Amino acid sequence: WLGSTAGARKRCLRAAERARHCQAVMHALHASRLARSRCAKALLTHRSSALPCHFGAQSCPGTWSRALSAGAGARSPDSGAAPDPAAAAAEPSESSDRASGSRWALAATATAAVGGLTALALWLNGSGGPVSRRADLHPISEQIFDTADNLFVFFLSSEAELEERRHEIQRVIDAVASQEGLHRLRYHVNVIKDGDPPVPEGAGPPEGSEAASAPQLRVVMYKGQRKSVLRLSSTPVVKEQLDQVLAFFSPLVEELRESDRQPPIPKISGRDFATDVIAASSPTAPVLLQMFEDTCFLCFLMRPFMQSLALLLAERQVPLSIRRMNLERNDFPDGCPVARGTPTFVLFRGPTVKPEKLEAFKPKDLCDQLAEEFPVLAGEALERMDYLQSLVSRRFQLFTQLVMWTVEIQRMEQIYNSSGILPLTGDREKEDNVSFNYHVANMMATDMRRTDGIEDNLRSLQADIDEAEHDAVILGALLAEAVLQGERADQEALEARRLGVAEPELAQAAQGNGCGRAPESAEGTAGTGAD
Repeated sequence: WLGSTAGARKRCLRAAERARHCQAVMHALHASRLARSRCAKALLTHRSSALPCHFGAQSCPGTWSRALSAGAGARSPDSGAAPDPAAAAAEPSESSDRASGSRWALAATATAAVGGLTALALWLNGSGGPVSRRADLHPISEQIFDTADNLFVFFLSSEAELEERRHEIQRVIDAVASQEGLHRLRYHVNVIKDGDPPVPEGAGPPEGSEAASAPQLRVVMYKGQRKSVLRLSSTPVVKEQLDQVLAFFSPLVEELRESDRQPPIPKISGRDFATDVIAASSPTAPVLLQMFEDTCFLCFLMRPFMQSLALLLAERQVPLSIRRMNLERNDFPDGCPVARGTPTFVLFRGPTVKPEKLEAFKPKDLCDQLAEEFPVLAGEALERMDYLQSLVSRRFQLFTQLVMWTVEIQRMEQIYNSSGILPLTGDREKEDNVSFNYHVANMMATDMRRTDGIEDNLRSLQADIDEAEHDAVILGALLAEAVLQGERADQEALEARRLGVAEPELAQAAQGNGCGRAPESAEGTAGTGAD
């Protein structure tokens, strides 16, 4: 009987942990009050002298355990033997009382298990609050990080600190888990090792609060592609910081424009994911979702290729549609696998089929995997697809060329607008690097809003390069003319300085000779000075 009660208790604990809602706990607490009352009556029937102090994992010793086991056909933990049926028949009145009391006890126990034994344990411990969630506190690992979302990770300096502060960690978890909307968090620990990158300090409790002067735990929160660092105090966790946790784990959803939803590859957000991806897919007509980021350079290079690929699939009537979702502006919706790198491709085949995360992320690998999945992509269609993916490297070359021309034009403009030639110093090299990165980011952001295919995009890039080269030629001619004008001005200034030195010396020599012509010695001196 005690063994079955322990099993019921464990099942009840797991059910309460899954529910994690205060309303359900209150219902359980209400039901357990009735169970306590019935259990007390049953124990009084047995004339028990003591009530249990807790519902622990161990069996309850002494009078109470013997009273519960007596007359129920179960073994007593003390005696280790079952009641003798003959002895029970010899004393019908006492046996009847015991059987009646056992039925009361069993009925009370069943009611408590169904109604919520967890709440009863909290009541006996003097707590009427929400259920305490016991965290497994498994160490965070690469596998967990790559496959799980909504992570709440405690960073500690050593295993000893983990053991010393386990109760503080549990108090923080209890405070966080009590907040509505945070029931899906996964709690882990990470013991910092030598060589690990430093963890930022993060935001701490408000200045002047009691928690600001108490020991703090450093926590890194992960949701989608986002992360944030907090320093939390367990005595207590202040409301302002709980609000920060709530705000961070609120889903990030992109607001799309109507133009973003247009073919050949409509963009989707976390709000549309369930209808436009999961519900829209089936085993015979799957949906390929590309998860990307605006700052991902490979996503940028593949952008027009994916447009051309979608058009090719439509032309060949391949039963595959493509969608795109920006992970910088959307968290992972329900039913979407976690992707820590971009681009990531996931194949959806309906609500009842587990999504398949493709290993391919390069254009050629993606084409090969699609060709295996859809045999209709053979012959001419396969050659066309292979040709399109080969143009991605050409796009990289043209884009790099355009960026270099743009940076060079900007530098020539700075030289032209300055008073002289800009020296190539260490600071100048740093400025050039900053300029290069700025133009790359700016041109990527502009291109990611386009919807042209790879071939049209290459023609557009080539046109931009031709225009940039033409602008560079004009700026080069203007810069050369400015340099020549500057040299002529310098020459004229030098001649003027020479004349300004020679004329006073000639006038002085003529005045000393008493006539308009200087003596030979004076001419020699004047000539030497002029030279």
